[in-house]
Amino acid sequence: MICTFGIPVIQRFFFFVGKIARISDVTPTQAIVRQWNLIETHACNLRPMDLFPSRGFLEIWVAPGDSEMDVVYNRPNVVFEKIGRAAESVDGLKSITMGFQGEMYDGGEEGFRTWRNGDGTPSRPEIKSPDTTTTTSNGEESLQTATDIDMKDIQRMLEEQGLNPSPSRPEIK
Repeated sequence: MICTFGIPVIQRFFFFVGKIARISDVTPTQAIVRQWNLIETHACNLRPMDLFPSRGFLEIWVAPGDSEMDVVYNRPNVVFEKIGRAAESVDGLKSITMGFQGEMYDGGEEGFRTWRNGDGTPSRPEIKSPDTTTTTSNGEESLQTATDIDMKDIQRMLEEQGLNPSPSRPEIK
């Protein structure tokens, strides 16, 4: 489960700040409401320039579990859900039944962010791989490998979305 924050109304980009864990008797909403202060404090410490000024007014949104790559590619089927501060009763829920794994940035890393509409759908177009098929002269389709130019275009699109190439991978020139 991805926990993300957005600054209400001002800007609709969301920062990935961590994941929740819970037992099956606890709903994702209950886990977030019960840990709200922890999650909000972590988010403000993680992104002080972006989120701290809005502390106390931040929104928490969640994406379905294991959807990180679908979020990166702006898949329209991945819709974030806004969680209210008091969305469900958490009376009697023990903290041992849930947890929060906060995102950590390595030196110089900008972190992950995504742009979403007010209903949780992607506000940018889906990132698709370049056409990998080509038609031969006799009408048969064959696979086409991506060229260095294609890969550079993909890298540029990801950078425009606020994603950086992994420091362990060399940049394609």
